[in-house]
Amino acid sequence: MRINRFSLYFKIFVGLWGTIMIFAITPLLMILVSNQESRDAFYEHAKKGLEKNIVIDIRAAANSGNIPSLINQVKRAEKYLNSEIFIFDKNSKELRNKKAPLGADNIIKTMTEDKVVLIKKYSDDKNDKRLIRVIKTDEYVLISYPTGDKPASFSAIIFAKHVNAFIYIFFLSSIASLIITRYFSKPLLTLSKAVKRISEGDFSVRVAEELNRKDEIGQLGKDFDIMAAKLQHIRNTKEATLRNLSHELRSPLTRLRLSLELARAKAGDNATQALDRIELESDRLNEMIGQLLEISRIKSTENLEKETFGIKSAIQIVLSDGYFEANETGKNLTYSEDAEYFIHGNQALLISCFENIIRNAIKYSSSKVDVKVGCEDSFIVVSISDDGTGVADEHLSEIFKPFYRVQADRDRKTGGIGLGLAIAKTIVDAHNGYINAINNQYEGLTIEVRLPIDSV
Repeated sequence: MRINRFSLYFKIFVGLWGTIMIFAITPLLMILVSNQESRDAFYEHAKKGLEKNIVIDIRAAANSGNIPSLINQVKRAEKYLNSEIFIFDKNSKELRNKKAPLGADNIIKTMTEDKVVLIKKYSDDKNDKRLIRVIKTDEYVLISYPTGDKPASFSAIIFAKHVNAFIYIFFLSSIASLIITRYFSKPLLTLSKAVKRISEGDFSVRVAEELNRKDEIGQLGKDFDIMAAKLQHIRNTKEATLRNLSHELRSPLTRLRLSLELARAKAGDNATQALDRIELESDRLNEMIGQLLEISRIKSTENLEKETFGIKSAIQIVLSDGYFEANETGKNLTYSEDAEYFIHGNQALLISCFENIIRNAIKYSSSKVDVKVGCEDSFIVVSISDDGTGVADEHLSEIFKPFYRVQADRDRKTGGIGLGLAIAKTIVDAHNGYINAINNQYEGLTIEVRLPIDSV
């Protein structure tokens, strides 16, 4: 998984982990910047502690009978304690076939059953502070002789003594930082996802119960739920008003059409043009009301009646009329697919969706419209491309909104009222799909519909 170094999660984690590690190494840093006397005292203390730990580890390895482990521990002691160590078994044989120094046999003989540790001076010189150390276990006798090598450095001793502590601190601080970071970032991620759903028009999302917190973040979740509920109420009220208004307009519109027919029967030829204009506008109004009711019906239907069918069959129904309409306007409509794909959805609604998009493309194309069906990332992808003038980039995301028209005069000439693509988007959303508009490289516009493919 790729880590985003600009994410809040990463920043909180690094900040917490870095703070813990700084506090952990602060005592050591204070020793390093102190005077020489303090550093020497700390060095001797660390060296004695290291010697004690090494002796314990050597004794444990010897008693376990693990020869490789014992040899590794001996090498570690020789590295840090400036000594040469000999390992003798019960037959006084050196395990690593090293030549025993003079006096080693006498030292082994002095290690009686009740004597497990022996420390003696290396020489009779009073000024020589070097010592010979002897450890006896059940199976072995280990004799450590001092060497004339340069003592291990301050940093080497400190590292060897505290390496385990550093490792523990590193892992514990990492785990603690991950837990704390997750504690604070998880609710923010939940809120972020909820905000995204709100931006996509899903006002039913709620987060307070999922957050389940009593702190400021929990209060933020409650405030978010209140906001989402108010937005949902506003949208529902708006849709209900629009739906009721559309229904109410149907009755006077019907009476208008009836009166129009009566007027046409009584009027002379001089009134024909005016009456035709009234009829045209009433037809447009009737179409608009029908489309508004269609949008409202789809949005208010929680569970659509769905079935599994081939996407090709739905598009072919639309194309049968599309070919005729394209020929009538002197344009070319083509269709291609790479395979047959199945979808679980409402066939009538999807036919309406593709009909709105294809008719819209024919209306605004210059000479041709291409319809292509393919598959990408478990989605059926239906692309409808025209060779018209396209749409300015700033309008691409707006053309799916009801009554939104890029060029009002052009839409009036073609009879558009700005609801066809809005209906298409409503239908695609009801099928958990995606719809977007893309300007072609050279000319025209492509409407791309992505619908979840059915696993049949």
